[in-house]
Amino acid sequence: MNLKLLDQHLRALASAPPAPAPVLSCYVNRESPGWRGRFDAQASALRALFPEGESRRWFEEALLRVKSHLRLPAPVGSRGAAVFARGGGSPFFLPLDFRLPLPDLLAAGPLPRLFPLVALRDNFHRFAVLHLTGDAIRILGVEVGAVTRQICDRRIDPRRFLRRGSAEQRAQRRRLIREGILLLEEFLRRGGYRHLILAGSGEEFALLRQALPRRLASRVLDTIPVIDSDALMDVVQAAALSFTDREEEESAALVGLLCEELEEGGRAVAGMQAALEAVESGAAETVLLDARFVPQPVRSCLRCGRTSPDSAGPYLCPHCGEAPCLPADGRDALVRAAVAAGVPVEVVDHSDALLRLGGAACLLRPGRYCRHPAA
Repeated sequence: MNLKLLDQHLRALASAPPAPAPVLSCYVNRESPGWRGRFDAQASALRALFPEGESRRWFEEALLRVKSHLRLPAPVGSRGAAVFARGGGSPFFLPLDFRLPLPDLLAAGPLPRLFPLVALRDNFHRFAVLHLTGDAIRILGVEVGAVTRQICDRRIDPRRFLRRGSAEQRAQRRRLIREGILLLEEFLRRGGYRHLILAGSGEEFALLRQALPRRLASRVLDTIPVIDSDALMDVVQAAALSFTDREEEESAALVGLLCEELEEGGRAVAGMQAALEAVESGAAETVLLDARFVPQPVRSCLRCGRTSPDSAGPYLCPHCGEAPCLPADGRDALVRAAVAAGVPVEVVDHSDALLRLGGAACLLRPGRYCRHPAA
């Protein structure tokens, strides 16, 4: 799964038209013990929301497809899965596997539940890794936690030297680094990679820093210490964790900018409804959501799509009276609108400032806001 393909799936899910049959959105953390038992418990709780009849039959059709997929052997390296299914007269089925874990969730509604997928997309973007060991250099492209491209895996044959660390071997390693950096520059340009992570030991870092031209050094997001015996996937996972830490720092900087703009009456709005209106009007530049923000529970009608306050037990929609109302995620309308409009969504971890603003906000595009007139 690369980022381009994930974006295509997100846009398709965001633009999926509603239908009388429910959409099942299933997220699975394959690394979590007991995830199958939790899935079965969630499925039983959802089944109770559908009265006997057509909607229950459509629910069972979709659930069977999800169960059948999850019984299959997981692809090599899969740590999480997202499966979307609908039965009835407009069926669809979309299974996605990731090398990253996802939160366990099974939900039903008129439209796909997208927030966990958007959060994954935001936190695990795409970057390049330059991995240097004592006798090898690798250049990797990492997208959504998986290596999607590898253009360089060049090695020095240690049998050519009488002893490790000889002058001839050091000269060969410097030549290897120079060749790798020439390939790296073209790789970053063609692949559109904005961020670079260096992996190696202290000695390798010193050699790389000396050889990297300034235009490439400016893209280095972090350096991670590894040893020659580390497995490649361990290096990639360490790089992904490092990238996530840097992503959190960028998120905090965006929240700081948001607060400044709000204080100055500038290009920002706060609150779920204001952010949604900004996206729908074309004024939004970036949507910010706190990962801990949980809106007031609501339910969404399977037929008319209108929302109503949450209530225990199954009940028919108070607006149309024709279909059951199902628990909904209040963030999804904003997330869906942002994905459909191509507006970036920044999911921020642990921002008390953003929570005080209502958990959701939006930076506006230049020229699409009015400052308060000067006193």
